[in-house]
Amino acid sequence: MATAGNRQLSAAWARMRTRFAAMPRRTRWLNLGLLLLLVVAIVATVLVITNPGGQAPAVRTATVPRGDVTSLVTGSGNAESSLSTPVSFPASGTVTSVAVEPGDTVTLGQELATIDDAGAQAALRTAEAQLAGAEAALAQARAGPTDVQTQQDQLAVTQAEQALDNARAAVTAAEKQLELDRVATQSAIDNAKTQLANDDKATATAVEQAEEKLEADTETQDTLVEQAEAEERAACGGASADSSDDASATDIPDFSISSPTSILEAVSEVNATFTLLLGAVAGISLLVGGIGVMNIMLVTVTERTREIGIRKAVGAQKPDIVGQFLLEATMLSVAGGLLGIVIGVTVGSLSISGFQLIVEPFSVVLAFVVSVAIGLFFGFYPANKAATLSPINALRYE
Repeated sequence: MATAGNRQLSAAWARMRTRFAAMPRRTRWLNLGLLLLLVVAIVATVLVITNPGGQAPAVRTATVPRGDVTSLVTGSGNAESSLSTPVSFPASGTVTSVAVEPGDTVTLGQELATIDDAGAQAALRTAEAQLAGAEAALAQARAGPTDVQTQQDQLAVTQAEQALDNARAAVTAAEKQLELDRVATQSAIDNAKTQLANDDKATATAVEQAEEKLEADTETQDTLVEQAEAEERAACGGASADSSDDASATDIPDFSISSPTSILEAVSEVNATFTLLLGAVAGISLLVGGIGVMNIMLVTVTERTREIGIRKAVGAQKPDIVGQFLLEATMLSVAGGLLGIVIGVTVGSLSISGFQLIVEPFSVVLAFVVSVAIGLFFGFYPANKAATLSPINALRYE
């Protein structure tokens, strides 16, 4: 059983070495790099698991001269726990020494630890000083206000009354000013209405005079036109009648009317025509580029026929060959797409005949994706042709 297992392991190792030797140099380096990254990740994971680090647990105890002791086990850190012993009576301070260990049996009156109560004594002195100050303030409050405090209170009341009188005077002045502003505003509105009525009357009068003058000018112009036509007919005689009939049939309009809407519609039609034309040109360009990529890949397949035969002879499968040539076709289309982006952005930054072209990021991304898709589509046929070659015929190819 052991010998059969060793033979299978040796055969698998030999197949792996053969496939590794048949890979291109770039693929070998890529696989070695991935293997190195995997080994580094495994080693880092093992180091983190075996040495997590952390701080040591802290132990806090208190001196208990008498009373019931309740034990509670708590802990901090990664693995170890500490023993905490809360007591049922006030005890505060800094633990300076511990006389017992966790798990020891203690007796009534035994000293467990020593506490430095300097902080508690300082807090007690501070509280006593505050109590003395409060008692002094209470005694002063019971004794009643002093003469100085009474004078200060009276002065504050006088100042407040003066400030109140000043505020009332300011409010009265503001109300008077507001009333004056209202009267002035109403007067200005009345004047404006009167002026507007006068302007309306003057405008109506001017319009009537203009209309009367326009009618008079129109009548004068019609009279002059009739006189000119009569003189022309008298000068030309009967021949003028025939020529006037021919001229009336071929009259050209004296004027034309155009609006911004009609101009916008015309510009929209021109833009739609240019968009269709440019789309057709782009489609033809993509077709020609795809055919060019396919021809280049077909030439590559023909030149590397023996290489394909050797790869298939050493165990390369059809997906391996297809993936290799599809990758090459894709890289070719990616290079062309990047070159096209550089040229397009460079030309788009120029000002042509006073027009500044605008390059949209979405159009750049769409063009690059279409370029890659063209490479994949037109590169599939050469890749499939290379994958379906017979190893024997490929090795015989000269």
